[in-house]
Amino acid sequence: MPSNDELVALARQHLYPNYKPAPLAIVRGRGCELFDADGRRWLDLCAGVAVSAVGHAHPTLVRAIAERAASVIHVSNYFYNAQNVLL
Repeated sequence: MPSNDELVALARQHLYPNYKPAPLAIVRGRGCELFDADGRRWLDLCAGVAVSAVGHAHPTLVRAIAERAASVIHVSNYFYNAQNVLL
């Protein structure tokens, strides 16, 4: 695995700069903790755009995502989907 600095340098070289991300290359998470490529621990106090802040790698969440991915992982809001309607 490349270091945090190496990943950030590659990102700045190859990714479109439509955002100004922090110089962190996150490689894994657990609950509200995130870990960068150098193993440093960070608290995830942010939510993404149009997403839910549900934490990282919780076994119940992993199981639910795996079950959902086995049928349909995402459906546009232009269509109904059974889970949304039943909720």
